[in-house]
Amino acid sequence: MRRLSITSLLLAFAAAVSGCSAGIIGEAFLDLPPIGSDAEVFAVVQFQISEDGVEPVDQFMDDWRDGRTLDGFPLNETERTDVHISVIGQPEFDRKDLLVRVRYCGSALCDAIGDDMAPESHFVVERAFYNNEVTEFDLPVATLPTEARPEPVRIPYCSVRGCRPMIPGRACRIDDTHFCEEGSDE
Repeated sequence: MRRLSITSLLLAFAAAVSGCSAGIIGEAFLDLPPIGSDAEVFAVVQFQISEDGVEPVDQFMDDWRDGRTLDGFPLNETERTDVHISVIGQPEFDRKDLLVRVRYCGSALCDAIGDDMAPESHFVVERAFYNNEVTEFDLPVATLPTEARPEPVRIPYCSVRGCRPMIPGRACRIDDTHFCEEGSDE
């Protein structure tokens, strides 16, 4: 299995973040399939905070050319590729959903002929960020997709790890509040 680590992607707008707070960090772990041929395929990962009142499926229809895209990295022909990306947010992203688009393109910039209709994987990570906390979430892709606009896969907030050791498969209390939220510690 090939492993890549991308130290950080600043999911922030033009304003600089000042002060000494830990901020908001989401650790994304992608598990990507082999391409199964000798064709060159690059995974281009994009992140965007979900807009309130707009269905995520509609937001994936938009073009996300606002500076929050990483150059693509090549997928392996025969082995899965594990990728770790640190996404650094701002305080106003607290408890917001994070949209993740992975495009499978012929070039690292996703600008080759035909890349405008490249297959994609879409994820909605519920409540991906909590102020002054580091969270983690898995984004598994079983097989290389064939659709350019698939239905998004939801990553439930109780699967977003953070704030304390997690019961396997669950990051929420019995009352369904996340361990990063205020609540009882039962």
